[in-house]
Amino acid sequence: MENYIGMLMLVVPGFIVYSIYKHFGSTQEVKSNFEITMLSLFYSVFVLFILWSAISLAGISQTDDIKEIFKTPKGVAIYSFFSLLVSCIVGGLFVCIKPKYNKLVNFFRKKAGQNNITLGGIVFEKVFNDGKPHLVEIYKEDKMLMRGLLAEMAYQQKELLIVENEEKLSPYMNDEGKPLKYKNVYMDYANNLIIKEINTE
Repeated sequence: MENYIGMLMLVVPGFIVYSIYKHFGSTQEVKSNFEITMLSLFYSVFVLFILWSAISLAGISQTDDIKEIFKTPKGVAIYSFFSLLVSCIVGGLFVCIKPKYNKLVNFFRKKAGQNNITLGGIVFEKVFNDGKPHLVEIYKEDKMLMRGLLAEMAYQQKELLIVENEEKLSPYMNDEGKPLKYKNVYMDYANNLIIKEINTE
């Protein structure tokens, strides 16, 4: 039982960091529970390092003293609170650091004559997941399936919600009912889909 609780206390902080990073920083699809566990253990290293440093600064450095913390419900509750707090902070730091790290990687790739890449994510999310409204057209095999406002998306489940909105579309259409200009064109080779974003600038 103690080993099971110990394993949870080791993995859970990293899983919280992973969850925050996944929802706010990375959209890369994780394939298996094993991969999630390994990522959680990786992130736990940062959380436990900070907690261990804090415990050491508090003057609790002996193994027996640390064990005393977990012998009472109050000690476990205090540790869990600070573990959750540090996990949230570390998760937020990873989210903030990711764009800067991505820029640094692309800087060196440019120096090496290579194209930019999006780390820990997908091009679709980079283009459309910016909190702004996007007017789009969806095509498959050269046939337009839908035109409207991209209202919601769950890309990993291959779901998009497109809302018809002629009022928003009309200023950007010509007399023939076609867009005056496109801003971005996204190609999904796996599903043979093309998403054209109508320029609203």
